[in-house]
Amino acid sequence: MPDYKEMYVKLFQSQSRAIGILQEAQLETEGMYIDSDPPDIRLLPFASKDKIIDTDDKAEEADDE
Repeated sequence: MPDYKEMYVKLFQSQSRAIGILQEAQLETEGMYIDSDPPDIRLLPFASKDKIIDTDDKAEEADDE
């Protein structure tokens, strides 16, 4: 007859080690993200059916007002 207690303990210990590995990897990659330069986010022009709106022209119009 299998020793269920031994099986459970082995499974629990293996799962605990796996969770620990994942937590360490998460902390490491979060640190890498925090230490990195911010992403280069740009507003892309919006194309309608009638015409393409140039975002640079809109910015100049807003400055004129």
